[in-house]
Amino acid sequence: AVARERAAAVARERERIGRDLHDDLAQVFSAIGFHVDSARSLPEASDERLRQRLEQIGEMARHGRAVAKNVVWNLRSAGGPDLAARLEDVLRLYEGVAGAVTVSGTPRPLPPAHDSDVMHVAQEALSNAIQHGRARHVGVELVWEDAALRLWVRDDGAGFGEREASEGHFGLAGMRERARRMGGHL
Repeated sequence: AVARERAAAVARERERIGRDLHDDLAQVFSAIGFHVDSARSLPEASDERLRQRLEQIGEMARHGRAVAKNVVWNLRSAGGPDLAARLEDVLRLYEGVAGAVTVSGTPRPLPPAHDSDVMHVAQEALSNAIQHGRARHVGVELVWEDAALRLWVRDDGAGFGEREASEGHFGLAGMRERARRMGGHL
């Protein structure tokens, strides 16, 4: 009974945090995008450098909105439907990106901590491909083996170097930490 009450309290808190993030953070990114779009229509926006900068800011706002939606979605769907279905939902958060999730082997439930870590690694890989690599097509493959799960993310983006990715960014380091925590590697 105590465990159920605690789980219900945790679920309520996750819902509250999700609402707050949606109502605050996601709305901020939407407002930024709106202002960038309106600035593009100003006569001064005909300058090529300014136009490019506005495009970059607009892209960052769209990406930020997708990330905020992703966080809210994670809070509300922890331990939800199967992994492939949740990854398909994540792909749909990114506007202008075509994607697919494929599965081979026999899917099975993961321990909750591993489930969360796999989702975060996948989301970071997708975010890197889309924001830094400017990918427009992304494929996620889940390969279920007897004693392992392999996650592959392939894209048509420009890619980036290991050194470039590590300077001032923590995404790859976080992915490695999560993989190690599960007994895996990148």
